[in-house]
Amino acid sequence: MIAKEVRRLPLTQGIVPTAQVSKLAVTYDRYRLAPFVRDIAWLSALKPRLPLQKRSAACLANAQHGTLWLEFEGVQVLIDPGDGIILNEFNPAVIALTHAHADHSGALLEAAQKYPQAAIVTTPQTYDLLQLLPDEQAQAIKLLFEQRGYIRPADGSAFRIAGIAFRLYPAGHLLGAVMIDIEYQAARVLVTGDFSLRDLAGFRGAVWPLAEYDTVFIESTHGWDFEHPTAHTLTNDAPLIDTCTQAIQRGSTRVIFLAAALGDAQAIYGALAEAQSRGLWPQFTIRLAGKAAQVAKLYAQTDRTPLSLWSSPLHRVDRADYVPQQSIVVASGAEPGGIGAQLVDLLKTDTTAAIVTPQAGAEPPTKADRYAISLHASFYELFATAAALTCAQVAFYHAPRLGMSPAAELLEKAGRRTFTLSETLQSIGYA
Repeated sequence: MIAKEVRRLPLTQGIVPTAQVSKLAVTYDRYRLAPFVRDIAWLSALKPRLPLQKRSAACLANAQHGTLWLEFEGVQVLIDPGDGIILNEFNPAVIALTHAHADHSGALLEAAQKYPQAAIVTTPQTYDLLQLLPDEQAQAIKLLFEQRGYIRPADGSAFRIAGIAFRLYPAGHLLGAVMIDIEYQAARVLVTGDFSLRDLAGFRGAVWPLAEYDTVFIESTHGWDFEHPTAHTLTNDAPLIDTCTQAIQRGSTRVIFLAAALGDAQAIYGALAEAQSRGLWPQFTIRLAGKAAQVAKLYAQTDRTPLSLWSSPLHRVDRADYVPQQSIVVASGAEPGGIGAQLVDLLKTDTTAAIVTPQAGAEPPTKADRYAISLHASFYELFATAAALTCAQVAFYHAPRLGMSPAAELLEKAGRRTFTLSETLQSIGYA
């Protein structure tokens, strides 16, 4: 009966991972299945995993891009000081980072200087990634955490700062990325940060907390994108793998992937390594260059499981003027003056080299030697998360477009209250 129902559901790319189906045969866990389901009516009928008790706590909130401000009864928290606003009238007790991407952490030093009494919260892995910044910034961040830092694992254990209870949960997306559970007096909220339910670069996806929240603040990067990415990693990787194969078939003996960000670099490497394990390009060696190689070393130190893609020796390119033949190289294209930029300068006239660059936007690539990749939750992962978490309301933020996303509209139809945060401070309490 269960198998028949699963087969009747329209699924992402027609695929549900074998391990997922095995679990469904025993428990039929709708919430684990939900990110793969393309049936909006079925998704809209999902109820929170826990019964929602009546809650009445309120908080103030606003957001700009990935930066989020929260205020609970006069106590303020700043999440992810990136390219977001820093309000003069605010004085946060805590500055917390969900992950190390620049749009979520790039203004950390500026915020820490502006708010000298604020404690700084992050995970050990995010701290290690921040130490790969240029020396002067890395030293300043090291001193900052020595003076007022709280480096905590993403294990869901509670710790208190200024009367606020914090809990950190894995968010997928990037090494060290977390969802942040914040509890102050009667109010309890969850901030997802950027997240992914699917595994990326060999690392497990997000863990949904089993708790009851007044509000879940959920990033909505793909709140408008129904087709790409999907909840299935191999489907997402297929255009990237095809681009590499086509370049090699054209006679390229060196293929250089320029990642848009260091997190992208690890996802590209993971996709290439997994494809090679299936027998593709056996004569080629996959290599990492510059900061991408340094980040990969952190991944390898963190994931020590025997079958991890990071358990194999990592091959490096340390000089832009020497890239061995039959190499597939992953480098950061966003690193000014880095080895990625140097490789482009040296190889742009070499007819045996292919330079693969990011595709603008979230759509699959439409021309040769471009790729699309995303570390964020797909539309269906995002919607399933918002529907499954136990909360009175959902507040969407970090959206590339203005206006209410289809995910919010669908939740409204399913009886869930939603907000789309803007730069204007607003109360998100409820009756």
